[in-house]
Amino acid sequence: MATYYIATTGNDSTGTGTVGNPWLTIGKAHTSSASGDTVNMAAGTYTWSSSQTFSKNITYVGPTVTSGLPTAIVSASAASVLWYASGFTATFQNVWFKSAGMSDYGIFDFLTTASYWVFTNCAFSDLISTAGANRAIFNNIRSATGATVVCGYTLTNCLVFNCTGASGASANYFSNGHGGMTYTITNCTFYSNVSAATTLHFVSTNQFDSSNGNSTMTLKNNIVWNAATSTAWSGGNTITTYAGSSNDLLGYSSLPTLTSTISSDPLFVDVASNNYNLRPTSPCIDTGVLI
Repeated sequence: MATYYIATTGNDSTGTGTVGNPWLTIGKAHTSSASGDTVNMAAGTYTWSSSQTFSKNITYVGPTVTSGLPTAIVSASAASVLWYASGFTATFQNVWFKSAGMSDYGIFDFLTTASYWVFTNCAFSDLISTAGANRAIFNNIRSATGATVVCGYTLTNCLVFNCTGASGASANYFSNGHGGMTYTITNCTFYSNVSAATTLHFVSTNQFDSSNGNSTMTLKNNIVWNAATSTAWSGGNTITTYAGSSNDLLGYSSLPTLTSTISSDPLFVDVASNNYNLRPTSPCIDTGVLI
């Protein structure tokens, strides 16, 4: 297992992937690395490529976040993107993904079975989820899943904010057109203050298809807040497990049955400045469960 480096000052043609002579792009790092390798991302803003298939178990790591948002930023400058996990696990830590739409049904998606997206200490902002059935930022419409759970998303300590549906219609954070999925979402914050016409549902309506394997969604210690309007939390009716503990779910109707759920203003420090830390008087403090 090797460690390689990319930087916004790097070069895909003359770089060697070393700390002193890094590559420029995630695509080059993926092509030149092997499963089990780690790619360190220097601080800076990288161009979010319109398409990328992750077919190796590689971990991409930005600088440690001590306060604020990640400093390794991947931006599409409002262009459309579509990234696939294909038969492997794509892992990102300490990375901020921003300013992108979708060229198909999702932004992060699956191409084959046994594929996973793992995000830790990542941020997602200013993403546009195209209107229509099955469209979502975190999507599963392409994978040929079978009768067992073979694909999944794991989000830990992540922040998703200022995202929206497109063309004045509702869309979704998560959508699943094939079943057979696992979602493990822990210590994350989802904040939406868009108008009712562009609301993002937390999951899509009735897209957990039992004919291709039921799905599981586990939620622990999350804040999911639609600050603009009450909107449906749509989970479908064929989920095998829909479990959660100590979440703050605000601004949603049709909530699933979870443990120790509250529906209170979490009292963020300053959403206008993208500061989603909690004030000392927040009702969410000391209410989480051990994981």
